[in-house]
Amino acid sequence: MTQRHFILAAPFFPPMGSSGVQRSAKLAKYTQRAGWTPRVLTMSKPPTRQYPTDPILGKEVAHLDVQRLPRFDLRLGSRAVHRLGMHALATRLEWLIPMDGFAGWTPMAIAAAEALLRQNPRPELIYTTSYPFSVHLVGWWLKKRHGIPWVADFRDPWTTNERYIEYLGLEPVTRWKLWVDRHLETAMVQAADVITVVVDQHRQDLIERFGVPPHKVHTIFNGYDEEDFSAFPYPMAPASDMFRVTFFGRFFRKLNPGAFLDMLRLFLGRCPQPQSVRFRIVGEGSQWLRDRLDQYGDMAEHFELMDYVPHAQVPGLMQQSSVLLIIFPRPWSITGKIFEYMRSGLPVLGLAPCHQTQMEQMLAEVGTGTVVLSEDIEAGAAALQTFFEAWQGQRRWPTAPSLEAVTSYSRQAQAGRFMELFEEAVSTTS
Repeated sequence: MTQRHFILAAPFFPPMGSSGVQRSAKLAKYTQRAGWTPRVLTMSKPPTRQYPTDPILGKEVAHLDVQRLPRFDLRLGSRAVHRLGMHALATRLEWLIPMDGFAGWTPMAIAAAEALLRQNPRPELIYTTSYPFSVHLVGWWLKKRHGIPWVADFRDPWTTNERYIEYLGLEPVTRWKLWVDRHLETAMVQAADVITVVVDQHRQDLIERFGVPPHKVHTIFNGYDEEDFSAFPYPMAPASDMFRVTFFGRFFRKLNPGAFLDMLRLFLGRCPQPQSVRFRIVGEGSQWLRDRLDQYGDMAEHFELMDYVPHAQVPGLMQQSSVLLIIFPRPWSITGKIFEYMRSGLPVLGLAPCHQTQMEQMLAEVGTGTVVLSEDIEAGAAALQTFFEAWQGQRRWPTAPSLEAVTSYSRQAQAGRFMELFEEAVSTTS
């Protein structure tokens, strides 16, 4: 097989963990196997200690050509002022930073990319993936200077994102900064040859706001890696030791388990065997509940709180579950964990702000999901009761579909879609 080469610019890359890192890592893994070898440009180290590491995920891409480049932290000045107690001044200094605090990495990345284009074999295209959004400056520069095909991957919306303030560490975002970032966003979207997003609603937003042709913007979901589940049957059998509802991930602002905990409290009050019920949180979200045990102390005996674990341990923890919990705070949300949930074959309880969401349609497609409105505490408690009775054997357990029904969401299938777009971008710009 003749290997082709492309530049993969991803500031967040293994051994860093998190779902966003997995999208880049799994893409690199499967494109390399299929004949497209990535030349990876990433940061030399995680930006802060808060970012988890995943050594096992790092081993999957250890054989790749990865350049780990230093970055200049554009927030050093504002953080120093913040430590001196001058918080208002620190905030105003951050207003002067366009895009995000990681933009200080892009000059090194651009220089490294320029050097790769002088090598043989020469990369045929560049793929950039955000967050952080400043990574797209690398693709924009190479496209403008060398005409190299550019695929820009937006894992999240930029200036229309509800978490825009949180991402940038600014409160509030000034009109000036928003104006600058929107102009930069316009330049990136219009210059890229191909744009990929993870939800259909984001695709439609880009088409409508920027007037780009629909054939230029493509939805490529996240997915699951079948190799991560090779030691586990499909479908997994629900845990027998406890009726355990498990949530994987982190919480932020609107994405929190407050509504579910109200549902759980109501269910426990009706449950004939409450001692058999457990709610497990795996990941950074566990700290959210630890900080609020005074509010939910009456249920503390039912909680199992685990910190971040390497991704390879996730299927095993799923197998210890009876029901998997997913929370989507916005109608268009599709969290990456849903695809691994579907691969497990276990029942999924979803909390949503409304019905007819894209994620609800996915769960209906595979037949193992129940979605209730976040505000409907009674419906959530009733769903838990139904699952509990099935766990006891009093009801028929939801039947998982054939494995073929979920394979279209595998990381290998998604990498195949990316490679089709790579071929298209190269052929149309050559």
